[in-house]
Amino acid sequence: MSLALIFRIPLEELERGLEGPVQVPDTKPIVRPVVIQVRRNDREFEYHATVKGEIDLGRPAIYKNWDDMFRPTPLRLQRHFKRLQCSLFGWVPDESLSPMVRYSRSLVPLNEHRLALGDENNVDKRIWFVYLTGEVLDFGIAFQEGRWLYLSKPNLPGAPVQRILRSRVDLVGYVAGKVLFHLDLL
Repeated sequence: MSLALIFRIPLEELERGLEGPVQVPDTKPIVRPVVIQVRRNDREFEYHATVKGEIDLGRPAIYKNWDDMFRPTPLRLQRHFKRLQCSLFGWVPDESLSPMVRYSRSLVPLNEHRLALGDENNVDKRIWFVYLTGEVLDFGIAFQEGRWLYLSKPNLPGAPVQRILRSRVDLVGYVAGKVLFHLDLL
């Protein structure tokens, strides 16, 4: 395909001498450039990096390390996270939980211990990452009422509160701490 473009001849003409049709390679990028925004102690830091091409930034995700989504690891960021004592992180792809998570495309630390949901009367609501039936990862403000789990995204217009049998949900963890960073696409 590239040769056809370079020599400005039809791809079919190049294929005539081959024994079979040309396989078009996967055109997904290996990496995508991003700008990482880190806010610490009323200061803003900005770093340029690349995210792995296979990562879908529009869907929630769970990471064991904060740098699992990057290729290569942005070493300049390590100074912000060297004292971080967390073994699981959640990816918030949108603004559905604003103002609790203000920016879309944010990485947050998760607490995977003491996985107990509050009830509907608890005023201290938590953002939970959960696996629903069929291993579908979702997130939202969650609480339990009887044998039901309620999951909501208050800043997503028209989004209904999901009511799911608690036995059909696997709790991953809840947001415990400040947003580590958020990404802007280049």
